[in-house]
Amino acid sequence: MGSESEYVEAAMGFGIDFAALRAASPELRSDFLEFLVDTSDPDNDIDRENIKHLRRALGVRPPANVVPLPRPGTAALGAVKGGRAA
Repeated sequence: MGSESEYVEAAMGFGIDFAALRAASPELRSDFLEFLVDTSDPDNDIDRENIKHLRRALGVRPPANVVPLPRPGTAALGAVKGGRAA
């Protein structure tokens, strides 16, 4: 076994019912894929390719790198807030 995900696959007996998984709710498919990502080795090429394939097969988009924007009025730098401009 080269990675934790290979161990998980062996422990599950490779018995994943993909037809049922495709028919499952988007949340369940996303949770399943998130579990596999959490148990995979990001440095393992096979694990990364498996995750990419499952994303396509299950129709789960990768999480977006979203940075929340500050709310209006909270990002201003002013003497009252103790901030100063560069």
